[in-house]
Amino acid sequence: MMRRVGEAHLLTKINQWKQLGCYMKNHARELGIGYYYSNSIVCSNNNSIHTFFISGQQGTRQIRNYRTCNANSYGVTKTKVITPSKKKNIETTHLLPSSSMQTHDDDQHVGIVHSTKSGVNTEDTNITFGDRKNQEQTMQSESKHSIFEKEPCVVSDQAILNKKKSQNAPEEATDDIYSGNYEEEIKSEDDSIRSSKKEKLTPMMSQYFKIKEKHSDYLLLFRMGDFYEMFFDDAVRASQILHITLTKRGKHLGEDIPMAGIPHHALDAYLQKLIKNGVVVAICDQVEDPAEAKKNKKIVERQITRLVTPGTLVEDRFLEASENNYLASIGLPEKFSLNDEGHKEQQVTLAWVELSTGEFNYVNCAFGNLQSELLRLSPSEILVPKQFEGILKNRLQDYHVTIRKQSSFHHCSDMIQKHFKLDNLSNYSGLDILTCGLILDYVKETQKGQMPTLNIPGKFKMELNLSIDLATRKSLELTRTLSGSRKGSLLSIIDKCVTASGARLLSYRLASPLAVPSEIEDRLDCVEFMVDDLHLIQQIRDFLKNCYDMERSIQRLSLSRGSPKDLYSVAATILQCKNLKELLQNNQTKRALQPPKLLQKTIEELNTPEQLDIMEEVLSALKEYDDLPNSVHEGGFIKLGYSKELDEWIHLSQHSESLIQDLQKQYRDMTGISSLKIKNNNIMGYFIECSATYKERLLQIKEFTHKQTMTNAVRFKTTRLEELQEKLGKAQQEAIDMELKIFFQLQKKVLALAKSLLLSGQAVSSVDVYSSLALLARERNYKRPRVLPFSETLASTNDPLNTITNGSPSHHALSIPMLHIEKGRHPIVEYAQQTSTAKNPSNKNALGITFVSNDCVMYNNENRLMLLTGANMAGKSTYLRQNALIIILAQMGSFVPAEKAEFMVVDKIFSRVGASDNLANDQSTFMVEMVETANILNQATNKSFVIMDELGRGTSVLEGLSIATAVVQHLHNKIQCRTLFATHFHELIEKAKELKSMKPYKLEVKVNSRNEIEFTYRIVPDKIVDGQSAASTHSSYAIQVAKLAGVPQVVTDEAEKILNKLRAERSTK
Repeated sequence: MMRRVGEAHLLTKINQWKQLGCYMKNHARELGIGYYYSNSIVCSNNNSIHTFFISGQQGTRQIRNYRTCNANSYGVTKTKVITPSKKKNIETTHLLPSSSMQTHDDDQHVGIVHSTKSGVNTEDTNITFGDRKNQEQTMQSESKHSIFEKEPCVVSDQAILNKKKSQNAPEEATDDIYSGNYEEEIKSEDDSIRSSKKEKLTPMMSQYFKIKEKHSDYLLLFRMGDFYEMFFDDAVRASQILHITLTKRGKHLGEDIPMAGIPHHALDAYLQKLIKNGVVVAICDQVEDPAEAKKNKKIVERQITRLVTPGTLVEDRFLEASENNYLASIGLPEKFSLNDEGHKEQQVTLAWVELSTGEFNYVNCAFGNLQSELLRLSPSEILVPKQFEGILKNRLQDYHVTIRKQSSFHHCSDMIQKHFKLDNLSNYSGLDILTCGLILDYVKETQKGQMPTLNIPGKFKMELNLSIDLATRKSLELTRTLSGSRKGSLLSIIDKCVTASGARLLSYRLASPLAVPSEIEDRLDCVEFMVDDLHLIQQIRDFLKNCYDMERSIQRLSLSRGSPKDLYSVAATILQCKNLKELLQNNQTKRALQPPKLLQKTIEELNTPEQLDIMEEVLSALKEYDDLPNSVHEGGFIKLGYSKELDEWIHLSQHSESLIQDLQKQYRDMTGISSLKIKNNNIMGYFIECSATYKERLLQIKEFTHKQTMTNAVRFKTTRLEELQEKLGKAQQEAIDMELKIFFQLQKKVLALAKSLLLSGQAVSSVDVYSSLALLARERNYKRPRVLPFSETLASTNDPLNTITNGSPSHHALSIPMLHIEKGRHPIVEYAQQTSTAKNPSNKNALGITFVSNDCVMYNNENRLMLLTGANMAGKSTYLRQNALIIILAQMGSFVPAEKAEFMVVDKIFSRVGASDNLANDQSTFMVEMVETANILNQATNKSFVIMDELGRGTSVLEGLSIATAVVQHLHNKIQCRTLFATHFHELIEKAKELKSMKPYKLEVKVNSRNEIEFTYRIVPDKIVDGQSAASTHSSYAIQVAKLAGVPQVVTDEAEKILNKLRAERSTK
């Protein structure tokens, strides 16, 4: 039995023994092996290959070393042999390629093997691999420097066989040894039958596996010199996503090791692709100088420097500028169970943070409303405690979910108090603390100690905001269309913001409208202050165009990921805020009009005197934005003149040649030797050279020190030349170091004001939102709405003398309806029509030139429930949606598309519009319809606004009618909320005789002499004809619509016959 030794080690030993003239056989026995050596064979590419044999008691093996080709730059730099029995270290000589080898990574490739026969422990060290020649092409070619790669030289088997026979060696199969990475038992004299195989990891591999084990859920980018490498499944997955070449290098457990790599300078581009494909990434960097590691004869230390997940991104290149990027966490009560009958009403906590802006909030809501709240936020990533994985994960299939171990209450409370410097957490429940702590703990872990500036977690109070459930958000297409696109949503057509932060705030306000009339009116006051002054709006927008996304820049600086552009962005924005503040204050004086209190507060927060001093210093130091690099380590971002010392280093680095020429001219003038030159070589550095005839003249000058005499020339040095050489040698690095020092000094000053700067950033966003809404109102003829407090007294009567004047009842005003909208318009449809007409002014078939407006007036005891019938395509769904959208726009603080809009504040808005199934959850169209209806009936209050369209159409006529009738009665009698109910069940019209607060309306349709219908899109009151059923006097004009759709005439004619027959049969009953 014998152990096979790593070849690189053995070759180096043999090489050393040859040079020392040692008796090689004795030295081989140090390793417990026999030894036989043959002469070299020359490869076809002129690279030598050594063939030799090692033998023991059980047999002999032939091995050959791997090629040391210049192209691949492989070689062994140093080998250290440790012999425990003698406690002696033997340093070997170098075995290198013939050309100078460029190192890729200064890590030592360490392999350990053991010989059980001799008790000798040998350690191979310092296998250094070549650099990749072309980094840009490497992603499409094989990696040549893997720590696993051992590529044999291509030599014909016949050449080896002939060489062996010439040495009378026993014929044996050739094999390539995985240098020092494993032991292999051999117990056959003929064909080397392997009985077992035990792999030994190099320290490099051991380091990789230890790091990967701790981050097994992440794709690990392992920094090796100028590249990030991926191995095993990570490499396979990355190659598919990034479309980079997958290579194989070395073996592990008998299998090839997949490998793929990317250049370190291209990390962001590839990282962006990985993130978009839902991959979470662990970045492992070298945290030690490779030269220092080499000096200490150990591998370079590596650590995870960042965990990249969808919810923890702050870089602009990874984010949508106009959208928030929320990281959320969910907390459930400890004993929460879906088996509990009332689990939907149980209170849970939802927390969310926006790392790129510092926003941190949480909300307490019923478990049944959790989905709606998540849709409101649309988080990029959701943290779920491991103990609730089974309950939540299947309900969050549309989100990126990260399962986390829940920390203890003590840990979370202590962490929150320390981080935010709070005296106590009395305002937070235990569940709030655990949920917020889950987020904070995750942020600390992923950012590796670099914490962003976060606001103290604030409570989002649902009772102060308009509640919009999941189905309603989708059907009304507030921020996304049903197809998932932003284009075509309400947000897309009202967003006229100039800044990215303003667009994010507008989106947030649209998703979370207010439900407090006084706060709504405050926002509307700010819009109204600007809406009458177009010049002011334009001036504000001009200033805002020069503002940057300051919030996100501050957060990147807080996380030590900021660039000179981020520093410039903050400073330039604050100076623009100064101009904006002066503009608004001067406008106030000019118009003699006091801004609303909310706007005054916003103006004051735009900037502070302390901010201005620091920002002016920053701008005095930095070049213009377009001239700044994307990374602080690139240098070249400080203005000339800001630092005298830096200017000197830059001058040295950029004008070295001219400085040498200047000094040369000085010495020529001093010595009178016109042929004197200053030269440079790798041995002497810079030196002065002249003809040997001038040697004595220069020796007379004390400044010149003689260094070398040659046949025809002499060489001298001077103190000035040596000082200049030293400065030139370190000038570039000194310049970069000096710029870094200045950058971090300025960054520290800016971050000291982070809290106030974030307030200024929020003020910029608010001004942008108010001015954009004012411009929207002017361009689209939107009017200011009036949102009144909800009054139980007023809501229960229709007494024309009972109204509100200045917040109190008055007997001298008109009656106040619960909802009063005059000439309301659907904002999305109207915009689409205007856009279509503008693009095709001569096209008569383009969408209508003018949107047909309609009123919607509701009194509590008269028409609180409006029953709407009419033809298909007549506009019922549009009418329902437009009134809901007007309410939402008003309560978010915007003017609305109507001549007048006045209503009592709405607490919840519900929509049951459209038909769809949910096959993933095994729900039919009718089932989805019933689930949404159940939610309305269980959640709505008398302050709510409900729109329902064609309820019951997903089942048989009689059953659908029965359900629709029962729902109408429940909404009217029990909930008593404002309701628009569209239906094709004309029998419901007759219910108006019984339900005193319900009135029927219809979409007007005209039928010409050819029995063709014309849609007027107008809502008109409907009436019941005495002695006739509503079903017999009303029609949905389905057959006419079918004709318009192009249904074959033979089919529509037959349908008319059948319809007439059915009507005749019904009238005779």
